[in-house]
Amino acid sequence: MDGEKLRILAGLDGRDPHEVRDVLVEALADAGTSMPSRSDAVKIAYVDMARCCLAGEASERWLVWLIEHLVIEEDDPEEMLAPPLGALYGLHDEWGAGWGRTESQLIAAVRAACTEQVALDEA
Repeated sequence: MDGEKLRILAGLDGRDPHEVRDVLVEALADAGTSMPSRSDAVKIAYVDMARCCLAGEASERWLVWLIEHLVIEEDDPEEMLAPPLGALYGLHDEWGAGWGRTESQLIAAVRAACTEQVALDEA
């Protein structure tokens, strides 16, 4: 049976991230689980992002943009810079700028990092 906090979380529209954070830990406890560590959360998110890219559900360029955005927005991005996906940070500048690798080379680099990220999770 769902707990009260889990029902509250399910009813939030997500527009206010603070509202979600305020309820999330208790809602996870209602579901019989706990909040993952920051390091584990980054790994889980990166594996999911890598799988989406490899499945064609997200483009390589979008993935690089998202990593760039996540790192820039984070106060302490050290864990987000961990390879293989974190090592793609900075690639956004190279994409479409007319210098560096070609688009096909950049796509290949992103796909290789995605493949490595998924393999690390499955090991």
